[in-house]
Amino acid sequence: MAGGNDIRDNLKVPMALRVLYINCGDDQLAGSEVSLLGMLDMLRPAGDAWVYCNSPVLADAARARGAEAEVIPMAVLSPWGRLGRDLHEYRRAVAALRSVIRRVRPDLIHANMLWANQLAVAAAVGTGTPVLCHVRAEVIRSGVELSLCRFAFGVLAASKYVAQAVERSIGTGRVDVFYDPVECDDPVEIPRTIEADPAVVVVSRLSKEKGVDRALELLAWLIRQGYRNGMVLIGDGAEMPNLRQQCLRLNLTDRVQFRGYQARPFAELPVSSVLLVPSRREGFGRVVIEAALRGIPALVCRTGGLPETVASGEAGYILDDLESEESRRRALGILRNTRSLRAMSEKAAAFARKEFGAADRAQQLLSIYHQYSRTAGGHGDR
Repeated sequence: MAGGNDIRDNLKVPMALRVLYINCGDDQLAGSEVSLLGMLDMLRPAGDAWVYCNSPVLADAARARGAEAEVIPMAVLSPWGRLGRDLHEYRRAVAALRSVIRRVRPDLIHANMLWANQLAVAAAVGTGTPVLCHVRAEVIRSGVELSLCRFAFGVLAASKYVAQAVERSIGTGRVDVFYDPVECDDPVEIPRTIEADPAVVVVSRLSKEKGVDRALELLAWLIRQGYRNGMVLIGDGAEMPNLRQQCLRLNLTDRVQFRGYQARPFAELPVSSVLLVPSRREGFGRVVIEAALRGIPALVCRTGGLPETVASGEAGYILDDLESEESRRRALGILRNTRSLRAMSEKAAAFARKEFGAADRAQQLLSIYHQYSRTAGGHGDR
């Protein structure tokens, strides 16, 4: 994290902590993985970190930040899987993780997503180690996930929206809203130079819930209304073949750039750009903050925690949907209002720096860790 040393010098740290992070995701650095790496940067002056995951890419990135990391088998119980096979693999994964806990003896286990919490709460039984569950999705879809979330000592919610959903579902008062800290290492000019009909940028994992198909339908409509630019699509995933076919059907092949996954998605965008977040479901929307810090204003759908990323419309634009005539005409009007876009570029950057700065988030995270750590009053039996 750029400027991290200045931040760490100002942290109020009562004692060192040993935190074990558990992550089971895809083999790329998506939002939850980038968030975990940011938390490693914040913990580094205040304690030691271990990362256990199923991704060599994440393990390498964690080691580069000074954490110990190891790739171990991960298996979870899914309502869509085969119970007999899944249960056998799940037991093996829990046993492997329990061995790690007994060897490392952490003060706290941070399960970086609900799936990881399945493993963490089971492996921690009998060790006396508290588990902090990080809930990033707005919907808890599985009864297994829901029941095990109850056994965590505390819950970190990715947004106020997610926190409310968790409290409605499990009735816990142990929920803290923790926004991902986001920083910008790129030299940028704010407000940006934004011309009429700026490029529409979508940065997303290509899965159904991310709604990229909706973005392509909107683009086709905009072009029929005379929009002269196109779309830059950054990301990868299972929906890629379907989206390419959709571009052929909508005659968009010369208007859409498929750039695939990029570790630094905002590094080489057109100067005149606007971010579009077409998600059907979204717990927060870290990408909106990453764009805002670079002066790129965003159009987001009114779903999940996305309105929180644009200050309910004060630091970005909110569309009720992408299908209605009213929402589409509003999007077209926004893309053609250069004065509004330039003003929003500046407001979005200021809002992102104020609300999602690393210093405040670091202090909040360490306070939460100490609150739930079994050694909050000292190192105990170690």
